[in-house]
Amino acid sequence: MIMNNFFESDIDCNQKIQELRAEINANPEKVEPYILLGTTLAYNNYMDEAIEIFELLLENHPENIQGLLNLGSAYFYVANNEKAVELYQKAIELVPDNYTGYLNLANVFAELGEFQRALELYNKALELNLGDSEIFSAIGLLYQDFGKYEEAYSYFKKANESLTGDYENHINLASASMQLGRLDEAINCYKLASEINNKDYKSLVCIGNALSEQNKFYEAYKYYEKAINIKADFAKAYLCYGISLSEAGDLDEAIKKYRKAAEIDESDSKINIILANALVDKGEYAEAIEHYRVSLEKSPNNVVSYIALGHVFAMKGDIEEAVNFYRKASKIEPENEEISTIYIDALEEFLARQDSF
Repeated sequence: MIMNNFFESDIDCNQKIQELRAEINANPEKVEPYILLGTTLAYNNYMDEAIEIFELLLENHPENIQGLLNLGSAYFYVANNEKAVELYQKAIELVPDNYTGYLNLANVFAELGEFQRALELYNKALELNLGDSEIFSAIGLLYQDFGKYEEAYSYFKKANESLTGDYENHINLASASMQLGRLDEAINCYKLASEINNKDYKSLVCIGNALSEQNKFYEAYKYYEKAINIKADFAKAYLCYGISLSEAGDLDEAIKKYRKAAEIDESDSKINIILANALVDKGEYAEAIEHYRVSLEKSPNNVVSYIALGHVFAMKGDIEEAVNFYRKASKIEPENEEISTIYIDALEEFLARQDSF
């Protein structure tokens, strides 16, 4: 992996880059300045320049393992996976027990969605560095990406045991626990993560969600409030807060939270649909229609909004307009039998009404 180099300011960074370039010019056979310059450039997002430096290093030292690994990481960062694989494989050929090479190569195949190949490489890295928290986490994330949550949980648990007090490990284990319905463990892990990072508003929202699933609504509200106090413009906190209030039966307060979420993130189609649904439940059809239309502006092929609009107009007694929206939904998903049935039933009702006049 590319090393991280920290400099206190841009001036310090630029000065260091100039010094390293000068050192390379003065002594082009020396390896260390290339490594330091390349990693410094990469860390500061000058990735093209970093690649040039690592390429130059390998022209002079084609079998330098650190150069191969760092250049592979740079190419992986810019999504040139084919080149990254080539470089990592060469590093492994030169040093067969190259733990970092196997780990990085596994990361590429995981990114490419090649589950079995990635898993084989992670296990090889694990053989070379048994008990490494990073590999346990990587395997857990791989299983999680492929919906294998029990296996993901098992590896996240190992990662947590291998390296206690690590923020990412707590977050990963919490996420897997939520997927498996192990809410108490999820809450505990999110709490530990938020203790490590006291600005972690997302974990506080997740705690609120887990408590809401346990019907501990008033306790959940406290965590949503804490999250909002840290980041007042986090729309999801208001959305989840609203859902919790709605589940507790307080629809009026839920709508207030949904409106705040929609105000913060006007582009979120989901928020507008949830707000519109709540407004329908309150019988406030005009405003509901407005928010369904907003959701369609953001997601023109969202059949949920078309069906919902159809239902609202049907409830208002405007069956002709309802048919229009059901028809649009049917055109988007012509193979959806449920939508086709809704459309046909509404159309038959409309035609029957026409015949009665």
